[in-house]
Amino acid sequence: MKKRGVGMAVMWYPVGPGGDNPSTARVQMDGSARMTIYVSSPDVGQGSSTALAQIAADTVGIPLEWIDVVAGDSDYAPEMDFGSVGSRVTYVQGNAVRLAAVELQKVLVAAARKLMGIAEDRIEIELGVAWDRKGQAGPVDLSVVAEHAMGGKGPLRAEGTFQPVGMKDNRRDGQGIVYPTFVYATQMVEVEVDTETGEVTLERMVAAHDSGKIINPMLVEGQIAGGIAQGIGMALSEEVLLRDGKTLNPSLSDYFLPTSMDVPDIQFVHVEAEEETGPYGAKCVGEPALVPTAPAILNAIYDAVGVRITSLPATPEKVLEAIHEKYGGGGAIPWGRGPERAAMLPNGGSPPKSETRHFPERVMHGYSTESELLQRLEAWRAEGRGVALATVVKTWGSSPRPEGSHLAVEEGGAFVGSVSGGCVEGAVISEALDAIADGKPRLLEFGVSDEQAWEVGLACGGRVQVFVERVE
Repeated sequence: MKKRGVGMAVMWYPVGPGGDNPSTARVQMDGSARMTIYVSSPDVGQGSSTALAQIAADTVGIPLEWIDVVAGDSDYAPEMDFGSVGSRVTYVQGNAVRLAAVELQKVLVAAARKLMGIAEDRIEIELGVAWDRKGQAGPVDLSVVAEHAMGGKGPLRAEGTFQPVGMKDNRRDGQGIVYPTFVYATQMVEVEVDTETGEVTLERMVAAHDSGKIINPMLVEGQIAGGIAQGIGMALSEEVLLRDGKTLNPSLSDYFLPTSMDVPDIQFVHVEAEEETGPYGAKCVGEPALVPTAPAILNAIYDAVGVRITSLPATPEKVLEAIHEKYGGGGAIPWGRGPERAAMLPNGGSPPKSETRHFPERVMHGYSTESELLQRLEAWRAEGRGVALATVVKTWGSSPRPEGSHLAVEEGGAFVGSVSGGCVEGAVISEALDAIADGKPRLLEFGVSDEQAWEVGLACGGRVQVFVERVE
């Protein structure tokens, strides 16, 4: 027998990693009015180079095809950038590109004023031509304007830096703004569950995302579809199987990624709540697309057959076992929603036992190794800055960082390293700033057990004990 159900999940997601994560962009224009953008964050497939080019094209007033983007080349790109992480590139680096393009356009307008003999406020640059808004002076090709502005001294250059709202108000009471803005989404999915095999088939999905003003709808929908595909794998098939420390499915022949045949038809709904601090009102879309997919699928399974799957992936074996456990070997399954949640949980409502996760390699926040962290710490000390060091001394359950992990914080609020997830990190940084100020060490404990997190529906669990001290 096959049963159908509908599930929904909603989410909010911060733009960027939180705290200070500035970005700098450089732009250059030659005598043909061709423009090159230099940025540090690479385009890793999300289409950010196209979005940055669109922002620059609209700002300067030239066709998109006149723009080249050099991303992630350390020989040419500015050094100041946090990287392609936290779904920050369009918002943070896009703002930097916009600011650089504004500066370049000022130079072009000033040169056009001399060529056209009119006031700057009458000049508009559009599609690579400088126009007189009153139509009295003849149009001038932008290549002529650029050549005049260069004055035989080489290409025109401009630079822009954007710093999102940081943690400056968060140091004492913990109530400041950590993230500049947030995105929101709701996803709904219809599934079909085979009660004889446990197989789950996705029939269709609806994805409504608030990503701010959409700069490129095709790229945004590609990002959402990609996130949904990842979420489908997380929900239904992707699992690393281990036995005695050995990976039993080390290749793509037995680690099951979803294919195009596993992704249903997706209806995209763009909720364009423009962000006043974003470039042309844009926010982000990359990572958030993944977040609600798996919860929506699990809710749809529950709606179809009345069983809760509380560990991922929801393989046919797990679904069938849950059905047999609840209905006694595949008895009659009611349509629609099952009984109250507590009665649906295995082992009489008891949560699963937690176990400590072990990390084979310690990688610090911001992709900094421990040696890089220590180098940064010593550099701050050499500059005479007050510095505090936070160290993970004990963990329980699925804490995101292993014991011995470090976070270094300097008196201005800059930090390197990591001792936990984002919700704990801000509190540790605030305590570290206090330790710098009063010189007193402190032993802190954060988080809840895996069991408590599971009971209240938190996405993460685990407790962590952190020792914070001023480094003299």
